[in-house]
Parts: sequence; C-alpha cells; structure tokens
Amino acid sequence: MKNKIHFTRSLAIAALAIFMLVPGFGWGQFYDGFTGTGNISGANGWVIHSGAGIIPINTGSLAYSGLFASTGNRVTIPGNNTAVSSDVNAALSIGVVPVAYFSALINVIDNTQIKTTSDYFMHFGATSGATVSIFGGRLGIKSVTGGFRLSIGNTSGGTGNPTYTDFAQDLVFGTTYLVVVKYDRSVSPNVAYLWVNPSSLGGTEPSGFVSNASGTSAFATFASICIRNSANTPKADIDEIRAGTTWADVTPSSVAGTPTKLSVTSVNGGSSPVSGVPISVVIQAQDGSNIPQPVTSDVNFSLTGAGIGGTVSGTMLNGQSSVTVTGVTMSEGYGLAITATQTSGTPTLTAGTSPSFYVTSATPSYRTKASGNWSTAGTWEIQISGNWHDAAEYPNATYKNATILSTHTIALTDNNGTFNNLTVDNGGKVWVGSTTTRFLYAYGNIICNGTIGDAGGTDGIGFDIEGTNCVISGAGLFKVSRLSKFTTTNAVTNLTFGMDASLMYSHATNSALYNFNPLTTTLNITLSTGKQLTVSNAKIDLTGCTLTMKSGASLLDNGTISGMNPTNVTVERYITGAPSAWHLLSSPVAEQAISPAFTVPTSTEYDFFTWYEQGDKWVNFKNTTILPTWNDANGSTNFVVGKGYLVQYLASNPTKIFTGALNTGTISFTMTTSGIGTHAKTNLAGNPYPSSIDWKSATGWDKSKLAVSGTSHNYYIWNDGVSQYGVYNDENSGDVGTNGVNRYIAPMQGFFVQTASAGDLSMTNAVRVHSSQAWLKSGGNEGFRLKVTAPENKGSDEILFELGHNSSLGGAAKWYSFVPTAPSLSTPKSGIEYSISFLETVTNETVIPVSFKAGIDGQYTINADLQQLPNAQVYLLDNKLVKTQNLSENPVYTFTASKNDDASRFVLHFGNVFGIYETANPQPVNVYSSNNTVYVAITKTGTVKGEVYVYNTLGQVLAHQNISGDLTKINLVASTGYYLVKVITAESTYTAKVFVKQQ
Repeated sequence: MKNKIHFTRSLAIAALAIFMLVPGFGWGQFYDGFTGTGNISGANGWVIHSGAGIIPINTGSLAYSGLFASTGNRVTIPGNNTAVSSDVNAALSIGVVPVAYFSALINVIDNTQIKTTSDYFMHFGATSGATVSIFGGRLGIKSVTGGFRLSIGNTSGGTGNPTYTDFAQDLVFGTTYLVVVKYDRSVSPNVAYLWVNPSSLGGTEPSGFVSNASGTSAFATFASICIRNSANTPKADIDEIRAGTTWADVTPSSVAGTPTKLSVTSVNGGSSPVSGVPISVVIQAQDGSNIPQPVTSDVNFSLTGAGIGGTVSGTMLNGQSSVTVTGVTMSEGYGLAITATQTSGTPTLTAGTSPSFYVTSATPSYRTKASGNWSTAGTWEIQISGNWHDAAEYPNATYKNATILSTHTIALTDNNGTFNNLTVDNGGKVWVGSTTTRFLYAYGNIICNGTIGDAGGTDGIGFDIEGTNCVISGAGLFKVSRLSKFTTTNAVTNLTFGMDASLMYSHATNSALYNFNPLTTTLNITLSTGKQLTVSNAKIDLTGCTLTMKSGASLLDNGTISGMNPTNVTVERYITGAPSAWHLLSSPVAEQAISPAFTVPTSTEYDFFTWYEQGDKWVNFKNTTILPTWNDANGSTNFVVGKGYLVQYLASNPTKIFTGALNTGTISFTMTTSGIGTHAKTNLAGNPYPSSIDWKSATGWDKSKLAVSGTSHNYYIWNDGVSQYGVYNDENSGDVGTNGVNRYIAPMQGFFVQTASAGDLSMTNAVRVHSSQAWLKSGGNEGFRLKVTAPENKGSDEILFELGHNSSLGGAAKWYSFVPTAPSLSTPKSGIEYSISFLETVTNETVIPVSFKAGIDGQYTINADLQQLPNAQVYLLDNKLVKTQNLSENPVYTFTASKNDDASRFVLHFGNVFGIYETANPQPVNVYSSNNTVYVAITKTGTVKGEVYVYNTLGQVLAHQNISGDLTKINLVASTGYYLVKVITAESTYTAKVFVKQQ
C-alpha cells in the first residue's frame, strides 16, 4: 500500500517554472529577520506541521561579518524538551525549479541535547501548511568531542533519516556561523550541498562544498522552509533565514550599495499563469551586482505587458528593497513578459523586464513531441492560442490535459504526473517500464486507444482517481498495477470502466482497487455493460466504495473481496426480448431475496418459476398453496446460490437488480434424482459468479454426479430468441454448441443438467472466465452444422456434427422446444435423436438421416455451415419433393413443409450421390442407406403397395418388410459391407446395392 508520504507530496505538485532563468535574478526569494515578537509556532508567517509547542522569538539578532542583515530579533529552538516541541514551516514561492538554496545564521548554545549520530533540524519541504512531506536538503548536526559538526543529507525519498555527509570541520558552541544549503533536483539521485562560513558573499558561488548523493529522491517542489525541534535537535539560536534560486539570493553582501534598477524577480511564484486568474508579481530594487538594496523614498511603478490587466501598479516604500503586487491578470499567449517601470520617487531606477513566459488557458492541452519521461519538459509541447510550442513544463496539475501521440512511449520516473484528461493514441504508450510503483493523478477522464501499462502484466504504473468523475474508455490495452481514490480532495469520486481493464498488482493482503479514506470519502465504481475487469493477484477492498455492474459486465477477482455489505454492491440484469419471453436466471450474490426485487411491478405482469425435479414440474412463485415447498422444498424465498430459475415478464426489456455480496470461491448446488416423470433427474443449475464460467474448463468442476453421454457431459439453455433449447457438450472439439449455446455460460445464466445420482454440482473460481458470450444470444460457427429457420419468426433449430469422436459416444440428446409452433431439427442414431452428433469421419459413402418437424405450415430454410469441410461435396436429399441440392455449392435450401410431414424427410449424403434424384425422369423408388438402416423412398404420387427384400452376397434373405407409406426403414442386423435390396411393387421390380455399416 502506498504511504502517506506519497499522498501528500503528490497533492502539492505545482507547475514547473517556465521562466528562462537569468543569473542573479532571485525568483521568489524568502527572507525572515524575525522583526516580530512572541513566537513562530503558528504565528509571524510560520505554521506548525508537527507537535504543539512554542519556538519563541527572543530579543537581539545574530550577525555575520559581511552579510547584509536586519536589526530584528532571533528565534531559539529549545532542543530536547518534548513539552515545548514543535516543527514549523513557512511557505515559499519558489515552486518547481531545478536548484534552490537556503541560508541561516546559527549559534548552537550547548552540547546538552545533541546525539553522536547526525539528525536534522532545518530542511526544504515539498509541501507547506499543516502537512509537510518529503524533506530535501536536510541540515543535520552531531556531537563531537569539545563541540559539534554540521552535516548534509539527501531526501532519500521520505521522512526517515537519509545518509548524512559531515562538513569536515569541528565547530564550537556559542559562535555564530553562516550556513548555506544547496539542493539540486535536476539530477537523479538528487544532490545536496553544504557551506559553513563561505569564502565569498553575494557574487560567484564558491567551491569547497560537500556533496551527498545517497538515496533516491522523489522531491518535487520547493514549497516551504522548515525548522525542526525534537528530542535529537540542538538548543540553538537561528536568524536571517533566506531562500532563493541563486547563490546571491541567500548571501547578500553588507557592502552598502545604491539601487539602480527595478527587477521583476517572480511572476506567479514560478508557475505558469492561467488566463484571467489573478497572480502575484515580485518587484525588487537592485544594484549593479543584482543585490537587493533599499530605496531612499517611496518609489511608484507601473506594470506593462501584452494582455496584462487587473492591478498594474504598485509602490515600494522608503527603506524597502522589494514589494509584491497581487491581483495582476494576464491573457493567454506565448513569449510574454512583464515590465516594471518607475513613475515617481528616488533614486531613479531603470525599468526591468521579466524573462519570457507563457500564459495558458484554463484547461491547457499538452501533447508529446517524442518518447521520453513524463516529468521532463522536453517530452512535451503545449498549445497556446491554437498553436503548438515547446513546453517548459509537463502535465503536473489538475487542469492540464495530456495526449500521448502514436509511436511515443512515455515512462514514469516519479509520482508527480497530474492531469485533467489523458488520451493515449493508437500506437502510443505510457508505463513505468518495470515493476517499480509509480502513480499518475487523474482528475478527469482517461481515453486509451494505445497502451497504458504492459501487455505482460508486470508494469508498476497505477492511477489515483481524484476528480469528481473519471471514465476510462477506448479500444486499446489498459493493464496497470492499481487504481485507488487516495486523497480527500473530493468527497465523492465516480469511476467508470468503459473498457476492459486489468489490475495486475500482486500482494497477499493489500488491495489493487480501493478507497484510502473510506471514513470521509466515497468511491463509486461502475463496470459498464459488456466490460471486463480482472483483479487476479490482489484483493478488492470495497470499504467506502460502491460497485455497480451493468448488465453483461464481468468481474474476475482473486477470491477476496472485502468491504462488501448488503447495499454497496449491485449487479444489473437486462432481460432482453419481447414481452412474455422466457429466460433462465441465476443470482451472482448471496442472500438475494426474490421478492420484491424480481416480482415487481404486479403479480399479473410476471411469472417466476422454480424447477421442482421431485415433482417433474414448474412451480410458480405466485402459487401460495405450494409456496412452502417452492424452493427445493426448503420454503426459502431467496435465490439459492448455484440454482437456476425461470422468469417471464410481460413488460418489454426490464432491468432487474441483484444487491449483496458477490459470490466467490467454491459454490455447490445440490441436485436431486427422486423424480419419476418425463424429466426425472433433470436439475436447473445456475452460474453463481459475476463472470462467465467455462463448461470445458480442465479444473474447478466436480461433475461426478452428472449423467454422461459416452464420457462427456451436456448442459442445456433455453434460448427464447429461437424458441429452442441449445446444448453444449464438454467433449466438443470446438467452442460452440447449438442454438447460441457455447462452452461459456454467461453471468446470471441458468442452465439444465442431467443427473445420474443425487449430490452436488460443484465449481471453484478456476472455472471463471471473461467471455463475450452474451446472455441467451446466438454464438459463432464451429464444426459443420445445419440450421432450419421457420416462417413468421416462429424460431429456428440446429444440428451440430462433431468430427474426430467415437460415434458410439452419441453426442448431446435432443431437447424439444416447449413452444408448439417452433421447428425441430435433429439426427437419429441408435434410436435416440441428437442435437450434437459425434462422428469419427465422413467419406464418400457417408449418409446421415436428418429428422425435421414443422411447427406450422409454411416455407422454411435450411442453411448449411460447411466451413470445416472446405473440400467436401455434401448433398441434401429431400425425399418429399424428390429433389437433391449440392450444399457445398449452394448452402441455402428453401422448401415448403407441413406439420404432418414425415420426420424422416431429409438425408445428408457425402460425395457421389449415385444418380439419386438427378435424372430428368426419376425412378418412382429410390433406395439408400445410413449406417445400419436401409431406406426405401417412394417418389411416385399415390399409394404404392409392395415388399422389400434385403439379400447378402450369398443370396440369403436377411430382411423382408412390406412397404409402409412414402418412406420404409429397415434396421439391418448384419456385418459391415454391401447388400442387395429388391423392391417389388404391382408395376415392377427394382433392385439397388447399398453399403451397410454397423455402429
């Protein structure tokens, strides 16, 4: 889990200074000579950020020869006295610059509190106010024999002690020293420097400093100067604290000088001004060495520049060397500057102009100009007044929009990136490039048409979602480490997944999706319709969150979802179809009541059934006389987890809501086998998870109590869209069964299974998958199949033929529609009709009978999908119409049928059809075979009487049967081989040779 340091530091991200610095200019200098009285613990411009004690201001100032100083007072830090201990800070206007300095006069009073190892008592802070995080340039102290030594420490990435480097000189108590600290964050790791009693003041920076580059810094901005008083810091007087961006800023010479010019030393504290937003401008009176010097009378001046407005004048009072003008505004533009021009007063000062800068719109847009680091200005361009320019900063504020262009890869090297909206174009990428944790702060939307993270799932990039609304969308890859709401900036944050996403953070106890401040803020998470979220290696924590899964959304967790309660998780189920459509339903949550959530609006507008296997019947929830035995005889009116239900609503397309804790882990559904009716041992199970499940999964299932077809198991789903049951068999070589059913069972989908013995159908998280398989929707094409479509939208039906199986295993038995007007299509084998038929192979001698029943009279269409048989010649024989069609050339066969037609009307024949139905004057009798069945088709109109004889090659009669109707079937008990069939009618005698194959 991220720590508080990361949180506060990132919130304080300020804009990078865009000004082109000129040597000697003091951008945003800080000075305190302690001219006030009382204390600095929450007074005189200082704020307490730790503790509650007092750091007093005492009479009398410290002095150092050659240093320009005031005649004010000094502060005294008490040292090791926890009763009066406090840490304080004063805000700086330096902002994000590469290098900053601070200096102070320090007199250590005695050796009472100092340790023999270094600890710090002054430093820069990356934030200011009540919370200060990430300490840079820490001035340390330690005890030595007869005195002490000062030392310098890097930030080391946090508030803990870094490695210190000692200044190589022993110092004595009761002596005032000028101490200067320089902190350079332009290199990695950052470097800190220390001078004690430097050799020159005000001009060129001297050599002889001590460097410490240990540790990796995450320091972002110079926001405060801090004094620390704790059990390990010295009792010492401190005076003349200065901060700035140059050596001259913090070491002004006491040599008397006369101001000769005005200098604009700070515009908006070093941050990009925003159009129309008031800013501050600091004006100094300086001498020829760029050292601030007091004016000898009130000096009035005006501010000019393109687009300037608001407060444009000010006065530097007698004795002052600088003044801050607030309320200045600027219009959007590039290459702007502000000039300060004296209008009255003495001495006469030449005008001064700031370095050039730009003013952004309220929501400036950045785009990449090359691959590189996010936090490097050279990576970016900025749009100003419609034109693109090189940026002097990077997206690091809540109002900035960022776009990663195609072919550009942007790496995160710190946690300072902040944006309003982020767009990653197709071919663009943003990531860390390693498992190191780095975060971007999002205050708007994320559009990902490229890549965010890593397809391998090992990248450390994460997002803190901090705005009011964030929608993650796009057609790219979003595979990151973590997502969270980490701050209290907004009390409510709404996060919507509008694209598939994966959170790949791996941890035994920590979370990959969570709210860091659940007591004071709320994170509302929505998984949009059809979108998939994977959190497979760390838990989800919904404390202080709500989770809404829209209909068709899918969630895979690692088995642990904490923070769920009866109301903060909802799963929607959009029940598609016309009024009165039937659907099989299952609950993805525990303890979901059936009423009123699923029995509204009124009792006349819904029907809700349970399948009661013991009684071989459907039982309606509204049947109060049988309600005590309604739900598996246990009297429950809650959904049983893992059980399916049948529901019908008269209203069109209602959306129903499941509320409660999501099901995860092992789920078992108890099946019964005590029924004695037509559907005995048939149980209605259901998918209990908020994701699809894989019926063909190699692990996670216990199907030992199910009946088998050969060595495999079937499941059936009612598809109201085609008025048929669809079936899938777990031995299918492909992924698709019949009538829209495939290996993947959609979330909240009920399904039928056939049970061999009473017991449990059990499943674990291992069977869960993301699948695009829609709820009760047709699937794709696998294997080869026939599909019949009825007229007047009365439904359709399918047969799937699976090759490469032992045909004796059968396949999946046909379940007939309970809609009487629906058509039926199947294939007979050994007295059983099949929807899925297993075949070893097909050859030029293969003949397959097809059973068809019309639900209504009218015109039907048979469509053949032969994609898996690209080189075969497949013929459909229509015995009623005495017609043959080559389905390999024309896969669509249209015909007229009646409810009274013989079911054995059609035959599939592979390869040469031996002239059947192909002559201009077809024979009135046709003979053919399929496996061990001989068929005699009478093609002549009218009643034909006669006899059929079947002979073996020795002339022995193996079968004799009278002709019966249009089609006579003879099941032959004989060895595989060729046989002679003789048909004798009143008109003539016909003979034919057939091939019989025993099954």
